[in-house]
Amino acid sequence: MQKINYTRIEDEEYYEAFGIKKEGSKFIVQDTKKVEAAYQKAWENRNYEIDKFWSRALYFWGFIAATFVAYTAIITKGNAEEQIAKITNISFEICILALGVIFSTAWILVIKGSKRWQENWEKHIDYLENFVSGSLYKTIFYKGEQYYSVSKMSEYVAWAVLGGWVILFFQTFFKFIFLALNLCAENMMIANWCVAVIVFVGVIEITTIFIIFMWKRGKSNQHFIEGKESKSSFY
Repeated sequence: MQKINYTRIEDEEYYEAFGIKKEGSKFIVQDTKKVEAAYQKAWENRNYEIDKFWSRALYFWGFIAATFVAYTAIITKGNAEEQIAKITNISFEICILALGVIFSTAWILVIKGSKRWQENWEKHIDYLENFVSGSLYKTIFYKGEQYYSVSKMSEYVAWAVLGGWVILFFQTFFKFIFLALNLCAENMMIANWCVAVIVFVGVIEITTIFIIFMWKRGKSNQHFIEGKESKSSFY
């Protein structure tokens, strides 16, 4: 894949590309139709990215749900008496869980990519709306310093799903090792109980920490301070 290096441009260069020229402290629109067309296109692309954000989420949820159903079908299947058959079943479990990890990781990366493109078109709207509709999109009625971000919450849910797959993967992997070591029934029961307790305690701790993390860090990066406005730059 060819790597493209982008050069940062100043506000005036950006505006000139759309027929907006700065004269003194004011900006003069020289091509109204061009600005309005660009503004409309930015809105269309932003809405397109939001629509695709959720359709892609459903796409990955379908794969993840199918993987989980396959995993459930294997673990609820009647246990075979032969040791080799048990090891074979666990091998299938590990393969399916690996697919779950792959799908969840891909979902997280797609969320990040979708959000980046959405923010790109929102920046264009921020820059162009003053010359078309006024500062409507940048004007936010909100009481408080920050609000919760829908995209961040979606990303954190994806991380939680990935964490669940990883936990199941390692639990099944240890079960595979215990079977491969050909432990007696009593030792196998003790080993399984130890793994189950460790997983249970770990899941409770991780879930608690994750919920607190989402509550604290799930807010938007935008801070609202009375009397101040943050300015953005284009790259």
